[in-house]
Amino acid sequence: MALVKVSEIDLDFPVVGFCREAGVLWFGDISLLTRCSIADVKAQTLIGMEMFDNRMRSWIVRSLDLNEPLPPRRWWQISPDRAHVDFELNLEQRPPIDFDELKRRLLPEMGIEDPDDEKAARKAPDLAALCEVTYMQVTGLL
Repeated sequence: MALVKVSEIDLDFPVVGFCREAGVLWFGDISLLTRCSIADVKAQTLIGMEMFDNRMRSWIVRSLDLNEPLPPRRWWQISPDRAHVDFELNLEQRPPIDFDELKRRLLPEMGIEDPDDEKAARKAPDLAALCEVTYMQVTGLL
């Protein structure tokens, strides 16, 4: 299994990810994809996430490499000195997916209540349009 670093691929944003615990996550740019809370790093929230970019390319997050070690927490600290850490994701590439197939999987997770919004979402030609018609915020774990 060959891994590729997220910084070495030209992702077409937005990127959507399916996590075991966190559900569906949307990322609007590389900084949102490669930064999260220390708690999410420790919980390995992104490990195993299936992610898809706007061109329907697909990857699984296999690991992450921290840019700096996690800060030590002193016995008297309630929380660490900094709340977020930056990292590099190591990805396993998978075969591309058809957008209609991704929509079948994604739309039930989005909880769209307005019938007009759902109709517009079903007609969306790509992830960027889907974000726009459903007013999704692309913020990742932040």
